[in-house]
Formats: sequence, structure tokens, C-alpha cells
Amino acid sequence: MYQAGYIERFGTGTGEIIRLCLEAGLPEPIFSLEEGFAVTIYRPSIGQATGQATGQATGQAIDNLKEEVKRVIYVTVSELKSSEIMELLDLKHREYFRDAYLLPTMEAGLIEMTLPDKPNSPNQRYRLTDKGVELQNKLNAND
Repeated sequence: MYQAGYIERFGTGTGEIIRLCLEAGLPEPIFSLEEGFAVTIYRPSIGQATGQATGQATGQAIDNLKEEVKRVIYVTVSELKSSEIMELLDLKHREYFRDAYLLPTMEAGLIEMTLPDKPNSPNQRYRLTDKGVELQNKLNAND
């Protein structure tokens, strides 16, 4: 990799990647040199991420809320499509948005679907719950 010009020097980030994964409670990444170079980095399961957000949103101070959840609460001022929320947050990757922003906020009971029986409907929108409105008011009061 070094001789091909893909990296500046050997081992400069590998140790850091491993350390950060372990600190986050994730499995150690897998490095593979078969047919090129690949690194497999695991991410938290959806249940793990949403469980953290739920606990934070229900029982802890606003300061302890995940920043992603706070950002969704700040921008949700009416019924919005997920694509509209993504645009307001300046996010491009739909799966990342869903896993890191939308699902934790929904699991915390702060936003809800307007068509819960049709989660994949093109007319699906999201709105703040009463709990979400209360939190939004608290967040705005702290600004």
C-alpha cells in the first residue's frame, strides 16, 4: 500500500481505529488483504443505539441527550418527510440518518409517524409528540 502511494506510512491509523472501536464497545475491526485491502468496521446495533437515546430522553437532563436527537427536535416544526428533515440537518446518507437520528428520536417517544400503519408510504411524515413538543420548548428556552 505504501509503495503504491495509497498511504503515507504504515500503521499510523490502524491502532487508533482498533482503540476507538473497543472504546465504543464494538468488535475489533477486520483487516483483509485478499484481492486488495479492506477494513470491516462494525457499528452499534439499532437496538443498542436507540436504547441509549430512550434512556437519555426519558430520565436524564437535556444536556445528556444525544446531539442527533436534539437536532431532530430542533428542526421538526411541522409534519415533515424524512427527506425534508435530512435536508434541514444537511445530511445526505439515508441509512445513517435513519439509524443515528430518526430511530433513536422515535424510540425516545419524541417524534411519531403520521401514518404508523404504512411506514413505507411515500406520504409518510413525522411530527413531534407531546413529549417532543415539551422537550423542544425546553431546548428553545435554554438557547
